[in-house]
Amino acid sequence: KAIAELEGIGLTGDISKSLVILFSSYKSAPSGFVKSARTVSKKGYVSSTKTTMRLTPLGKAALQAAGVKIVPVQENEEAHIRIKNELLTPIQRKLFDIISNGKPMSRAKLAKEAGYDHEEMSGFKKAVSTMKSLGVLEYIKNGGQDMVQLTDLAFPCGRGSSAGDRSATS
Repeated sequence: KAIAELEGIGLTGDISKSLVILFSSYKSAPSGFVKSARTVSKKGYVSSTKTTMRLTPLGKAALQAAGVKIVPVQENEEAHIRIKNELLTPIQRKLFDIISNGKPMSRAKLAKEAGYDHEEMSGFKKAVSTMKSLGVLEYIKNGGQDMVQLTDLAFPCGRGSSAGDRSATS
């Protein structure tokens, strides 16, 4: 079901197992996740590698038969809510909200707007690093300046798209 949720926010194909774990009910019991993943893999519902998982057509059919629907988000705001609720801590949610317009921002400005004295503070660095590891945030260089922005995961309808317009591009 976690893979179906991730497909709903626009991730398809091979999905990082860490993201699947975070979206699953096994956050505090990874051993339960491993056992369940093995079971659904043996049944042919998912295919997986050491680091990724993919829902198979048989898996999609089994979810449909169980009444689970893969519902794609219709607005970026829906994806933002799902990502923040499922993946992020309160400080990470604050950082996410500050840069949720999809535009790059300097790390220094993001730190300041989030209430940190500077971008080298350990709490800020850890929050940003974790968001990058989750695939929610990316580092970019702009004129030699260190910038951050949300990844396309946060914009399944396209950056700057109007509500409900899934055809918009970045």
